[in-house]
Amino acid sequence: MIVGERVDHVAANHQLVRAEELRELVELGHEEFFNMFEIVPQTPLDVYFAKQGAGSIKTAIVSTSDDFIDKDVQTEDLGAEEKFN
Repeated sequence: MIVGERVDHVAANHQLVRAEELRELVELGHEEFFNMFEIVPQTPLDVYFAKQGAGSIKTAIVSTSDDFIDKDVQTEDLGAEEKFN
């Protein structure tokens, strides 16, 4: 331990003794090794949804009215009124 410019040898000695006591108390039964980076591979669909959620992919819908079909109906035309809020 450093106090100002000089080293407090008594405090440093107490830390060393305490570290040795702790090493004797702590005993590891066995070592276990594993890969911390094991992850499930992502499918292309997972990657797409992640990008869409992050906002880097935006969906857009474009209507060209190519599929507009006239159909005959049996009801009368009620008309339409334009209103503004």
